[in-house]
Amino acid sequence: MLFKNLFWILLFFTLVGCGGGGGGGLANAPVSLTVSAPTAISSSLLTQGSTYSGSTGNYGQSTSISMSQYSSYGVQTLNNTSANQIHPKAHLTDTGATTAWSSGWTGYGKNIAILDDFSSAVNIYSEVTLSRTATQTGYDSDTFPRNAVTMTGTYDVDYKVKFSTTHGDLVSNIAGGDASAASTSTTYNFDASAVTETNCDKNGATASYSCTRDNLSFIWDDSSTDLTFNKVAGVAKDATMVHSSLNLSSGNATSFTTISEKFNNLTSGNHVINMSFGVLWNSGVTWSDIESGWSPYNYGAYFNSTDAVVVVAAGNYAAPCATNDMGSCNAAATILTVDGDTANQTIVAGALDAAGTGIATYSNQAGTLKQRYLMASGETGYKNQSDNASTVGTSFSAPRISGAAALVRHKFPNLTGAQTASILLLTADKDIDGNGVNEFSGVSDIYGHGKLDLGTALSPVGSLAVQ
Repeated sequence: MLFKNLFWILLFFTLVGCGGGGGGGLANAPVSLTVSAPTAISSSLLTQGSTYSGSTGNYGQSTSISMSQYSSYGVQTLNNTSANQIHPKAHLTDTGATTAWSSGWTGYGKNIAILDDFSSAVNIYSEVTLSRTATQTGYDSDTFPRNAVTMTGTYDVDYKVKFSTTHGDLVSNIAGGDASAASTSTTYNFDASAVTETNCDKNGATASYSCTRDNLSFIWDDSSTDLTFNKVAGVAKDATMVHSSLNLSSGNATSFTTISEKFNNLTSGNHVINMSFGVLWNSGVTWSDIESGWSPYNYGAYFNSTDAVVVVAAGNYAAPCATNDMGSCNAAATILTVDGDTANQTIVAGALDAAGTGIATYSNQAGTLKQRYLMASGETGYKNQSDNASTVGTSFSAPRISGAAALVRHKFPNLTGAQTASILLLTADKDIDGNGVNEFSGVSDIYGHGKLDLGTALSPVGSLAVQ
């Protein structure tokens, strides 16, 4: 299910008639706004840079988990030193990042700026299964005289590994950094969600006694458990991460002016800028309304020019983003794709479903922004503590594409941001369901250019253009 809180409504834009809109300022006569198509590039113009191997590790795996002993119930202390995957790392494989690393393309020397909320708490959990044992007294007979025997049950306990983070940290961790899988120690809450008996050793008892600790699931609940685990790298594992924080907490009024000021502070010195949030057009707004309200004094004045690849989340409202219905589409994405300062560098990130074979039900479609639309998985591998729904969204598609952009710029350092964006868009995979047959040719109103294909983007052949 959708983690909707990750895509905040910061400001409602309402455009009516020939008047202006949420940006304020003077209204011009209607203009014709065009979303910039990617520019064809000859692969012969690409200059390869230097590889960087860096370090690798067992990303997200625990090196120790220390749990308490419930002596009154005979539950043994858990001091587990085996490799348990505490934090998910699917983004490293569903993007093809690990394959790129093996060839030396890791994002080394590139900066990825994350404009996001790094202060508001997000409460999530991962899932892990641990084996534990419990002992109790049984008897070797149903009738007297009988002898007491020690009965040992072995159980697989499913745990929710609960912790708090921020939206910005989730996004940043997917995009890049943490190359070394450095070990960190912390305290998380381990809450048991299910207990399954795998073995019952009756120690010689022949009567029909069984181990019963699986019926007392509360005794497996180990809150405040100490553990040590390796950090998970992002797609561009050796990239330098630059954080700029916005307060996107519920009820906070963050103005579009504030957003653009933060963005403009990132336009110099960064190779990629990621924006996993949005400003929504009101219901009923059309493309013609946007054109009627366009003015250099409002929308066109927000974002400064940059050589960074700008990746912005499409939005989580299943909106068609068609010319006659821009309601719930990302106004920030719209402006970035038509503003001459950013149009050629911008990629709008849509989300694939969990299987990676179709558009996620929550994801806004390409619609009017299809020339700049690219898809990637919106999964994190976590779930929300509040409702047990999967923590997903276009917020997490965007950093996958941002990380991929850093890898491409690492391999081809002569590329501009606009050229890098074009390569990622023009090498997209149009076989959405993975059956070997393309779902469309050209550009799709639903899928845009298609799915991120990092392998092809890093090994372009011939002249790249929309096929």
